[in-house]
Amino acid sequence: MDILNVRLWIIFYLICFVAVLWATFLLIQGFMLVVSVAMVSVVLGFNCILLVGEIRSHTRKKREMEQLLKRCTADPGLRKTNTGEEGK
Repeated sequence: MDILNVRLWIIFYLICFVAVLWATFLLIQGFMLVVSVAMVSVVLGFNCILLVGEIRSHTRKKREMEQLLKRCTADPGLRKTNTGEEGK
């Protein structure tokens, strides 16, 4: 996970925390029960969707790196052309 990506996740979770606190406050007050339950549902659903997307992104990047490693180890000529190295 990149540093920029971690910063965005921290901000996202802080916003989600505030939304859940606000929904809990509304729920305890007995005011706007439907809105508070909907707000918690949206936060939880959005968290799950983003988490699954992040896991898929990580596995895709890992698979691409493994394929690149296999190509580089299988074809030594590819390494020379990509890195600009001369034959040693």
